[in-house]
Order: sequence, then C-alpha cells, then structure tokens
Amino acid sequence: MKRNLVLAICLILVASSVFAQAGLIVAAPDIAGGGCDIYDNGGLVIIYCVHDNTPGATGCRFMLQFEGTTMTYLGEFSPFQAVVGNSHSGISINYGECLASPIHVLTISYFGGNSPPCSMVKILNDPTATPSGIYVTDCTSPVPNRLSAPGVATFINSDGSCRGGG
Repeated sequence: MKRNLVLAICLILVASSVFAQAGLIVAAPDIAGGGCDIYDNGGLVIIYCVHDNTPGATGCRFMLQFEGTTMTYLGEFSPFQAVVGNSHSGISINYGECLASPIHVLTISYFGGNSPPCSMVKILNDPTATPSGIYVTDCTSPVPNRLSAPGVATFINSDGSCRGGG
C-alpha cells in the first residue's frame, strides 16, 4: 500500500513538472518559430511571435523592443480574440484553451528601411504586469500557474558578426 502511494505521488510530481515548463516567446521570420534571423531589405517585413518549447500553455505576456532598426510599424494581429495591449508597450494574450508549442501568438507588420546589420528585436518584460516580467500561463487545472519565461533576442540583417549580442 505504501509503495503504491509513493508511486502515485511520484507520478503526480513528474506530471506537474512537465506542465510547469514555460517555454519561451520568440520573434521569428516564419509562423512556426523557425529561422534564426529576420531580414529587412526594404518593403514589407513580417515578424511572427511564437510561443515555443512548451508542452502546454493557455496564455502569455511580453513586450517587444527594437534596437538599431529603421523599420516603420504598420500594425499587428493575433489569431486569438482575448488580447490586451500591444507589442510595443506590453501585450497579454489568452489562448482560450491549452495548446502545445509551437503556438503562433502574434503577427507584426513593418515597412522595412534597410536596417543596419546586427539590429535586434528583443522579447522583454511586460512593464504593465505586476511585477514586470515575461509570463506564460500553464495548463494546470483547476488553477493555472503563472510562470516566468526568459527573454530572447533575434537579429535583423545578421551578417555573421553579430552572434555574441543576442
């Protein structure tokens, strides 16, 4: 009996640790979150924000910051209906259900301006969150957990010399 109880507790702990993985939010050149660099050669530039490396999540919260770019913001769209804020000042996106990665959370359009090599887009803390942070909501039921996620940088117009900065 004791052995079965210990085994059951171990299984619950393992299952909990699987669902308690925040993953990360990435800015990518494609909707699946693949690709390492974004290119601004003038014209329309599309950046996809993707929730990656998570076994399951119900929402995320973050902000984007651009360094060195010469792109002009045109607009953004999320495939989810429950969105508060925007990518430049802090955005919260509720997925409406438990989803596994990769999860396309946001598409942002820019008019490119031939940004210089090694420009960056960074995923940063949402300053409107209390406390400020990059957060992911997991699929734990009945009460989901708010987990911290790491910030990630993606290079724009990488020329091979900028690998140390992101």
